[in-house]
Amino acid sequence: MNPISRFDESVLMAVGNLRSASLNGPMVNVTALGSTTVAVLIGLAALIVLWLVNDRLGIVFLLLSLSGAGLWSYLIKLWIRRDRPTLLPHLVEVTDFSYPSGHTMLSTATFLTLALLAARHLRGWGARVIFFLMASLLIALVGFSRVYLGVHYPSDVLSGAFLGAAWTFGLAAAFFQPKPGTRSASSHPKS
Repeated sequence: MNPISRFDESVLMAVGNLRSASLNGPMVNVTALGSTTVAVLIGLAALIVLWLVNDRLGIVFLLLSLSGAGLWSYLIKLWIRRDRPTLLPHLVEVTDFSYPSGHTMLSTATFLTLALLAARHLRGWGARVIFFLMASLLIALVGFSRVYLGVHYPSDVLSGAFLGAAWTFGLAAAFFQPKPGTRSASSHPKS
């Protein structure tokens, strides 16, 4: 057995040992935060806010980030075709392939995009840090819920998070260049 399979199976079984009737319902609710329906609803709310603050570039970024994450997840699933884990009974119904975790990839793109857009409109570092911590917590909870529910290997979840972050940060780098006249970290004099 290769190291990734050993890692996947050991973590999946350890998380499966945490299962209890009192946690099953909340984990189903948490996993919904990574669903397409919730991403669309959050995206629509964010679009309204961005429209009201006249952030047209932010609107395009949001649309590309969320739709791109969903499309990439779908295409990679079709290309890799990894079967769902069978070590634990699935606590929710799933019909597509396992790799990468689409819920994790989409929630990563959604919550990181919101944090990046909020950071553009917030002045203080404290508020920005809070937004990124909240995004990280939500992403981690969605990822954990997918393993807890027995429908993903941990490597599916980690890959979904990394792919979602890479897509979102790559778009952000393309969209949001420093404004002319602002100093970047590389332009500070060295002491």
